[in-house]
Amino acid sequence: MMRWRENQADYKFLEVLCIYGYSLSIYIPLSLLWLINISFLQWAFTSLAILLSGSVLILNIWPAFSHDSNRKVLIFNN
Repeated sequence: MMRWRENQADYKFLEVLCIYGYSLSIYIPLSLLWLINISFLQWAFTSLAILLSGSVLILNIWPAFSHDSNRKVLIFNN
C-alpha cells in the first residue's frame, strides 16, 4: 500500500512484516485465557486482543501516513 501511494517512508518489507508479527503476539496469551469456559469472558478477551493488536499496528504505521502528501484514498479508472 505504501508503494501504491508513493509514500516516502523508509519502511522495508521485513520491518512491516515484523510489526505485523508483533501485533499478533497478543493472541498467544489469549489462547490460554480461552481455557476459561465462560463465553462472555472469552469474547471480552478477544475484543480486547483485537483492540490491542490494532493499536500496535496503528501506532507503528501511522507516522508513515501522517506526513504523506498524497491524500488520495481511492482512485477510479474509467
